[in-house]
Amino acid sequence: MPFELEFYNHGVVIKLFGFVTNDELITVNHKINCHDYPAKLQFELIDMRKVDEIPSSMETARFLGERDRELAKESGQRRHIVLVAPSRGRAPSILWQVWAKDPNTEDPAIVTKLVRTARHARDWLKQQEIDTSSLVLSDIA
Repeated sequence: MPFELEFYNHGVVIKLFGFVTNDELITVNHKINCHDYPAKLQFELIDMRKVDEIPSSMETARFLGERDRELAKESGQRRHIVLVAPSRGRAPSILWQVWAKDPNTEDPAIVTKLVRTARHARDWLKQQEIDTSSLVLSDIA
């Protein structure tokens, strides 16, 4: 499988690599949402720095975006999702963001960000008041 999941008490780091199919994206999403997080799921950091190709369809981006938004609403816990995509993976990430966007701008259930480096991802999570002290990412201090 072209992915690794690192679970934390309050979130998950998803590392994607190689050629990632629509079915694999759906599998990853299912595993993330079925996991038991002691402090509730507050963040997802999706690392696509080692992706060779991610031919995600618009239907998959829509399904995953709408599902993420609805699950965040149901949980009652705001979810912060940051995607690290230096080049490959940016287009499907933007499509996913469109569908995941919560129309409630006053108090959104889901907040997303697309960045180019892991350092920017960690910094953004910190700005959102997410504890990142235990995160292990290879290219950041």
